[in-house]
Amino acid sequence: MASHRANGRPLWVAQAGVEVVGWLSLLGFADRPACMPAAEVAIYIASGWRGCGVGRRLLSHARIEAPLWHIDRLMAFIWHDNAASLTLFRAQGFSAWGRLPGIVWADAKSRDMVILGQVLQAG
Repeated sequence: MASHRANGRPLWVAQAGVEVVGWLSLLGFADRPACMPAAEVAIYIASGWRGCGVGRRLLSHARIEAPLWHIDRLMAFIWHDNAASLTLFRAQGFSAWGRLPGIVWADAKSRDMVILGQVLQAG
């Protein structure tokens, strides 16, 4: 949370009562000033809440609010085998912007990173 305050990017939390069931943050894409209007979306949904619409609501909220933070495009960097995240972002209108082959090393294997993006409409 402190890093979000420092870089002026938002972090939203989804709750069910007092339980935190997910969060979404907008991260800076690059330190270059010319890249400031772009943001990387990071999202996490608690395992018991996946498939319940929490991610969809958080992402919809981020797409509406991002222009207020002077952000005009969003990008998601998703492991190629994360079907749930790929489906979520594609259903919200994100399209393929690129692929980084073998860039991720996790669980003793190499994975591709898929880049999905969306240019936001001005309010």
